Amino acid sequence: MPPAGNQHPALPVPELPALSTAADFDKLDLTKHGFAKTQLVRGQNRVIAGVRQAEELVRSVADIS
Repeated sequence: MPPAGNQHPALPVPELPALSTAADFDKLDLTKHGFAKTQLVRGQNRVIAGVRQAEELVRSVADIS
C-alpha cells in the first residue's frame, strides 16, 4: 500500500521537494534568483520543522528527556 497522499508512486519525486530548487539554481535566470532563494529558505524552514516534529515524536514514544 503506498504512503498516504502518494497517489502516483511510479512518478519520480525529489527526496526533498522543498529544497529541489537548489539542484537547478545555477541554471536559473538571474532575475529569478531572489524568488528561488526565498523558496529555498521556506523549504529549509519546512524541513527543519519536520525534523523537530519527528524528534519530539521519538522523544515522546521513547520517553527520552
